[in-house]
Amino acid sequence: MRQILKSYLKAYFKNWIESIGLVLFIVIIVATVAGVLSGALQFKIIYNNIANSSQEWDYYFTGRSPYKPKFIQDYYLNNIFVNQDGNSETVTDSGESIIDKNSQWWKSVKTSCAKNSNPANQTTCEDLAITKKLNDVYQNQGIAPQEGLTPSALTYLAKFNYNRWNELLIRILKAPRLEWGFAISNEIIAKNSKDNNLTLNFVPTPLTDLTNKQVANFNQLHLFSGELPGEDNTIAVSSLFAKQHNLNIGSEISLGDNAPSFTISGIGNTLDTMLELKPLGSAHPNASGLNNFGVIYLPQSKIYQLLGSSWFYDNEKTLDYVLSTQQKVMIKLNNSGQQTLLALKKALGQVFVNPSGTLLSFSESNLAVQMQNINLQIILYTVLGSVLLGLGFIFINYAMKKEMNKTRRQIGIFKAFGYRTSELAWVFTVKFFITMLLGALVGYAISIPIQVYVNKLYTVGLLIPFDLIYIAWWFLVLLFVGMPVLFTVISFALILMYLKQASLDLINLASKKHITFFTTFLKTITIKTPFLFRLQLSFMMRTFSKWLIVMVIFFISSLLFILQFNASDIFKQLIARTNLIYQNSVDHKFDFGTKLTASEVKNIGGQETLKLLNVDNFRLIPTLNPEETAQASLQTFHSLVQSIVGQRECKDLAKFLLYQPIYQSIYFNDLLAVIKFAKSCDNVESFPGWLTNIEKLSSQLDQTKVKTIISFNQLMYNPNTETLGITLLVSPSENEQTVIDDITIKGLSQTLANDFYYLPGISQNVISEVIDFSSGRTNIPAIISKKMAKLANLNLNDHYQFVVKNTIGSFPITIIVKGIINDDTIRHNIFISEQAIQNYYRDWQGAIIPTFYNNLLSKNELIKEKINIKEVLMQKQSFKVTVQNLTLNLFNQRLDVTIKELLLNNFDGDNIATFTNLNNVTMINLERLLLAAGMELFNNSLLILQVLNGIIIFIILAVVITSVIDEASDVILTMRALGYRTRDINFIVIGNYILGIFFVFIAAYLLSLLIWHFVLAMVFTNYKLVINLPLNWKTPVLTGTIIVLILGFAWILAMNLIKKRKLQELTI
Repeated sequence: MRQILKSYLKAYFKNWIESIGLVLFIVIIVATVAGVLSGALQFKIIYNNIANSSQEWDYYFTGRSPYKPKFIQDYYLNNIFVNQDGNSETVTDSGESIIDKNSQWWKSVKTSCAKNSNPANQTTCEDLAITKKLNDVYQNQGIAPQEGLTPSALTYLAKFNYNRWNELLIRILKAPRLEWGFAISNEIIAKNSKDNNLTLNFVPTPLTDLTNKQVANFNQLHLFSGELPGEDNTIAVSSLFAKQHNLNIGSEISLGDNAPSFTISGIGNTLDTMLELKPLGSAHPNASGLNNFGVIYLPQSKIYQLLGSSWFYDNEKTLDYVLSTQQKVMIKLNNSGQQTLLALKKALGQVFVNPSGTLLSFSESNLAVQMQNINLQIILYTVLGSVLLGLGFIFINYAMKKEMNKTRRQIGIFKAFGYRTSELAWVFTVKFFITMLLGALVGYAISIPIQVYVNKLYTVGLLIPFDLIYIAWWFLVLLFVGMPVLFTVISFALILMYLKQASLDLINLASKKHITFFTTFLKTITIKTPFLFRLQLSFMMRTFSKWLIVMVIFFISSLLFILQFNASDIFKQLIARTNLIYQNSVDHKFDFGTKLTASEVKNIGGQETLKLLNVDNFRLIPTLNPEETAQASLQTFHSLVQSIVGQRECKDLAKFLLYQPIYQSIYFNDLLAVIKFAKSCDNVESFPGWLTNIEKLSSQLDQTKVKTIISFNQLMYNPNTETLGITLLVSPSENEQTVIDDITIKGLSQTLANDFYYLPGISQNVISEVIDFSSGRTNIPAIISKKMAKLANLNLNDHYQFVVKNTIGSFPITIIVKGIINDDTIRHNIFISEQAIQNYYRDWQGAIIPTFYNNLLSKNELIKEKINIKEVLMQKQSFKVTVQNLTLNLFNQRLDVTIKELLLNNFDGDNIATFTNLNNVTMINLERLLLAAGMELFNNSLLILQVLNGIIIFIILAVVITSVIDEASDVILTMRALGYRTRDINFIVIGNYILGIFFVFIAAYLLSLLIWHFVLAMVFTNYKLVINLPLNWKTPVLTGTIIVLILGFAWILAMNLIKKRKLQELTI
């Protein structure tokens, strides 16, 4: 038996061309699967490992909804809290309020806020002062003098580490039946003042579930090595930061001279700190930004000690780091029932006008969206890889069977000599295993450059080490041992079945031909058909099993190609539909300041209106040339700046303080020059945030093309390329059984519909019906996105109720669906009449504001400098933006207000907002370019897959067709000798193959649609991702063309082999 095995192996290596073909086939399969799937699998495995100990939660608490009327002053000033049962209770244990209403500080606040022109805005100003005071208490942990607080206030707040959110949320989120758990992550951001690239984020671990004071069962630290930090100045660090800075267990980290140092006891990550994705804009980190972003994990108590320690408070200005705080509140429902969510909303409703508005679903977070994309890729590649492996298995076994047919006489003789069938089967099985193993080894080597190219995309924003070349032991064992052994065992079983034929059947090369019912039936129905057709049918029936194998292989090949092109269509769909509703010419959108809020709801009972704050003394100015329009005020302020800065006399700053800005425009650089000069003068009071941010903004603006202008209380825009719009923030009412985040209803006008928005599939009649609706609270005609329709289970003419979000005292509105944008599958878009939204708002006198808008759409280029989109995508390049008009609105001030008066009132969060603020811009065109760049990277990886699969299919069809032609060579040569033309011979030999391939291709296309139907349904069920079935006529045409070309080349190759045979060979 050993000699037989050696003989067959020698023959295997001598026939190196055929052997290399088989090995190459496996090489391409392994290179394809390992190259494109390893990155997605690696990310998924990392995520799952961390999620085992750092489980997902359900919601972030954001506090975006306004407080209920009078809540702030009732709670902190009057010591009154009204619970969800409607009963009043005291806030503090002592019965004494937190804020001392008799203090000098509170009297100063009342005096300052009284300067506002209307009473409602005065209340808002006072509320902001209270929350700012409490935030200061938290920042210094009660160390600094706290004028304005009652004597017992600090003692009470100390129980909650001086954090007002800790105190408030513990009160309102107490869950006696443990319906949910929640934890507050109070963090510190330490940014190096000498090296802006180095930022440390101090994160508490373990998180405490504040409903039961136990360790929370979500977002806990997953350790890769070491131990959890303790109370002895030990810390854990994020894994990527440790790797990039060569930090190990026992290494030390310090915040500078005279500052505490920490010893590393562990290295790990939490789910919440897996990614650090920056928003689009010039604040993108440069190439070293992510490398120098580290997460430090330590007990929450140590963070409070760090924040309140004397070394920080006394030496804040001399530290190497600037410290700031941030807070994350996470809520995990203990069951998924609708009643639990309603109970949570009811608890939040004790404080907030719109409880839904305070929650952000975990599924909407960057991490969850990234995982949705990863899971989708894994599903796609797994489907493609499975089909590819199945195709490979069929082909290799076909090749093995072909070889057994060549040597079946020898096999029959060996069986006659007494060799067992299992022994003979191992001869071919060993060859099969060698083929698989060689292919796996070479294929993985070839996959390395593919992995490096594809896996770079997964590293964007990732704070965990990620191998561009995946060498996990289990993955290699699966490739080099598992896959070869599995397929070898299956192959052994199939070969064993084949070799069980009797020895005489093997020796005589054929068993008896049985006349079946199917054969008799075909003979009967074709008896009167032309001779060539009957000859063709006879030829096919003679090799029916081979014909069937070719059909199966072609079916799988076609299915594979169609699935690949469908995958590309799906990702193109996701990219193209992200900003689908905007026309291609729209470049960006500015959302105005969020302080345009309603003070109260009037006319309760179905005719509600929103009485607005902060709309007084504001103008809209359409102009083609802002510099010419504002020439007088621009020149006046420029001369003023020259007289101040040129003389270098600090006393001249008095001229600046007397400047009256309302309805004036100034050059950005002129204001910047004054700010820089003022900072060099002594005894200058600290500037409020709106003024100090001007200096920060200078690094983001590109003024090489235009000079940036700041206008106070007037918005200048180009009516030829820009238009104003209005939106309304809403959330589903409690009557609707759906939870959908971030719903913004957009106002639709004829100008927006014609020149800015893109509403595919919506008729002009429906658009007109929506635009013409003027007022009302019910049956509001609406156009919605398909995603909104799917999530809320809406069809045409269905009703849906929302609650207006940004009001003090909410009210419902009800839409009726008149149109669904089927291609809009990414956003929760809803369009209703612009006039209807404007009718919801009233000014302070109760009059409608026909010129009230809260956003601006622009076709002007925001980025004029040349940027490398791929570098921006990888967060390695920053950029500047070109903005000619910046608008600052000074809310409800007198027209003669001076800069000095503005400086004395530091409550700028209420009094001042930058409308065209870079923090409130949506860079629509840049998003398109970035998504296209990401799509290009994905398409390149998919193109690699398609090219490799094309080679595979060519090898398969070339081998199969060569085999068919080779077996039919005697018939072909005989027909040539009898004078048959080449086209007749082709018709006889491959006519039925071509006809079968045509029907098989149609069947493969239909099956691909069925596969995607189930896959996309599963994606929506599991990830709430809406994707349309990829119906694209180009896909079957393109795939069919490629398959036909491959088939044609294979046929030409086979026929050339036949033509080389001479007619004399028939007698040999």
